[in-house]
Amino acid sequence: MADNNEKLNNNCPACGSKIDSDELCDCGYDPSLEVQEEIYVPQFALTATLDKVSGELGPIFKESLGEVWTLDTEDVQLFIQQIEKKFKLKRKLHGVIDENKMPLSTPSSFNKYLNKDIDFKSFVQSVMDRMRSEANNDKSRLSGGAIVFIHYNVDNDKESFGRLFIIMVDRKGVFNFDKDLIPEKLPSIDIDSLRQAVLVDLTLFKASYPENDSEPYLHFISGRSSSEFFKRALGCNPKIDNNRSIDETNRAVDDFVKVMNLRHIDRVKVKQAVEVLMKAKAKDPHDRKLTIEDIEKCIEKALPENKDIKGRFVQFADINEYVIDDFFEPSRFSGSNFGEIKISDAERDYECKISVDAISDDQSSNAKIIYDRANGQLIIRLTHDGILEVEKIVG
Repeated sequence: MADNNEKLNNNCPACGSKIDSDELCDCGYDPSLEVQEEIYVPQFALTATLDKVSGELGPIFKESLGEVWTLDTEDVQLFIQQIEKKFKLKRKLHGVIDENKMPLSTPSSFNKYLNKDIDFKSFVQSVMDRMRSEANNDKSRLSGGAIVFIHYNVDNDKESFGRLFIIMVDRKGVFNFDKDLIPEKLPSIDIDSLRQAVLVDLTLFKASYPENDSEPYLHFISGRSSSEFFKRALGCNPKIDNNRSIDETNRAVDDFVKVMNLRHIDRVKVKQAVEVLMKAKAKDPHDRKLTIEDIEKCIEKALPENKDIKGRFVQFADINEYVIDDFFEPSRFSGSNFGEIKISDAERDYECKISVDAISDDQSSNAKIIYDRANGQLIIRLTHDGILEVEKIVG
């Protein structure tokens, strides 16, 4: 999200605790695992509150809005930096917003804001109207809280609508706000103080709503609060997708072994180990579910002597926002995603499917396929039958 600067005043970016510049924080956050391609810069931020007040028929909720934040103060920058890191480190559900064409619905408010028909504060007010309504309809015992809205834009990308971050937090103790509901100097942030939170990819929402036929653009967590009013107000609809989770897990494994700078032989061991795990789970008659914790254990088991990778894959997958569900079930074909690579040109004049253990960049090796890195070429050692096939065309 926001630019990942060096630790502000030797504070951990994730929890705010004081640390030495050359050591990791006790909270476990490891900045070396964060691979950031796009820089998200906060444009607007505002705090609203839901307070329980007396009504004619009993307690009801009433919303109120603070002032738009001044974003260049240290307190605000520290709050945004810590709260977004905490969100990244939490496991998320992924989904979309259900279609709702009513003029006062949440998606209608989103579109009005993105079309610049209303400003940021009016947009927040319209969403808070839905929050208040759903909170008053909720049968569980709610205590209210502060709801922070932050709109990020992608740095130097005028075509992007950016992201919207909505967080519900406790107002007292851990999170402190002044009379205008702007963050004041705060101690380290306890991750359990995040009660509800959602990150909305506004560019993807604009492109796919209401058909919702592309990737999920909502990423949300449930922290201390178990109430569903927050999700209902936003129209959140979880979109569980095993194939997407498998593809994203494969991408995360590929990126992880690269960031960990593993040797070629160790990368092959990892990929093959995950392939075996996927195939075994696909055949399990009792429990086919997998988690990224299972993938982490599999990677560590494949490379037991490598202590640098221990306990790091889960954080890597979470903090780099791979869209992987809490649980996913591989099919009998899922393992092949990890045991082979597929290569083709744009026109599909050729297609190659290569086992990960058949390729090497060492030209003196006995590998069946040699990767010529300097020239971007593959050298394939053909079998006799393969030679005969090629000779039919060029012989």
